[in-house]
Amino acid sequence: MPNNQESFAYIQERIDSGDFNSHEETIAALVEYHYQGAEIPPLGAMIVAYLPFDVYSASQGQAFPFDSFTSKWAPADGRSVAGSIYAFINSDTDAVPNLRAPFVTRLLRRPTDIQFYHYLRIN
Repeated sequence: MPNNQESFAYIQERIDSGDFNSHEETIAALVEYHYQGAEIPPLGAMIVAYLPFDVYSASQGQAFPFDSFTSKWAPADGRSVAGSIYAFINSDTDAVPNLRAPFVTRLLRRPTDIQFYHYLRIN
C-alpha cells in the first residue's frame, strides 16, 4: 500500500491532467489507488473499544504516539488528522468528530463504570 504522500501525489497528477469530472470521481480514484484491493475496514469506519489508545494502537501494530500521516486509526476525540486520507476526503474539516463519552453499564450484575473509547479509520 502506498503511503499518504505517494497517494496524494498520484491523485494530484491526475487532477492536473483533468482526469476527473467530479469530487466523487477523485475520491473513488484515491481510495482505489491507496488501498489497492486490501481487505480492511473502510475509511471512516468507527469502532468502540474498552482499550485506551496506546493499548489499542499496539494491538493493531500501529506506532504510538499518534501520527495522522501513518496511523490507521485515530481516537474520535476532535483532534486534527491533517495529512490523513480522511482529512483529504473530508473537505469541511481536518478533524475527526468528538465522540468522547463515558458509559455506565452493568457487568456481571454489578454496577461498574466502564470507559469506552471510539476510534475512526483515517488511513
